Amino acid sequence: MTKDTQISMADNFDNEVSIIGTGRVAISLIHELRTKGVKVNEIYGRSLAQAKKLSDHTPGTSATGSLDFSNSRSRVLIIAISDDAISHISEKILCSKDQIIAHTSGTVSLNVLKHSHSGIFYPLQTFTTGKMVDFEEVPILIDGKNEIAIDQLTKLGNVLSSNVKIASEAERKQLHVAAVFASNFTNRMLSAAEDILKDSSIDLKTLEPLILESIRNALDSGPDNALTGPAKRGDTETIEKHLNLLKDKKQLQSIYGKITELIISKI
Repeated sequence: MTKDTQISMADNFDNEVSIIGTGRVAISLIHELRTKGVKVNEIYGRSLAQAKKLSDHTPGTSATGSLDFSNSRSRVLIIAISDDAISHISEKILCSKDQIIAHTSGTVSLNVLKHSHSGIFYPLQTFTTGKMVDFEEVPILIDGKNEIAIDQLTKLGNVLSSNVKIASEAERKQLHVAAVFASNFTNRMLSAAEDILKDSSIDLKTLEPLILESIRNALDSGPDNALTGPAKRGDTETIEKHLNLLKDKKQLQSIYGKITELIISKI
C-alpha cells in the first residue's frame, strides 16, 4: 500500500480522533495521524503544560486537562498511556454512547474499558523519544467489543499501516511476550556484547555487519536454520574457552551457559 493510497483511505475513515496521553506512543500517533490526513482534535495530558506543549507543535489540535469528551467532534478516543494507568483513566472518561474508546496496550485486557464501543488499537513497535516512527509496515492489532468498534478501528489502522490484523486477547499477550524476547532481550544481548568488548579497543559497531546479517538470515530462513556458532557445531573446546574468558563476569557466564544448553537441546 502506497502512502498516497493510505492518505486517500483517510476519506474512508471519515471521523476525527482525540488522543489521551502525551508520551512516546501518543506523540508518534499524533504525528502519523496528521500526516495521513486524519483530523486530531483534543490532546489530553495529566500535565496540562505537557499537553499544551505538544498541541502547540501540532496545528489544529487543542490541549485539555479534562477527560470529558462528550462534546468533542471526535468519534474515536485513543488511550495511549502506561499500562498500569489505563483502567484508572478509562473510568474517568466521559463520552457519548456513539464514541469509540480504544487503548494501545498489548497486554491490558479489553475488559478494563467499560464503554459499549470499546476496542484495542495496538501498534506492535518500539517507540523512542525524539524519533518518529513510520507506521507503513508496523503491525497494528485490532480487537473490539462489537463490530462497530472493530470496523472503525480497522479503517483507522488501514490509514496508517499496510499491516492491520484482528487479534484476540490471547494472541496479543503471546505476541507481547515474543516481542520482549525479540526486541528487549536482543537489546540486552547487545549490551552484554558491548560489556565484553569494553576493555578492548574494539567497539560494538564492529559487530554491526554480523548482527544485521544474522537478523536477515533468521527472518529469511527461520532462526533454527540460520543458527551458527560453536554450540551448533558441537565445538565443546571453544565453548569451554568462552566460559573461561567470562569467569570474571559470572552473570554473563551463566547466561552463556544457559543459552548454549538451549541451542544444543534444539539441534
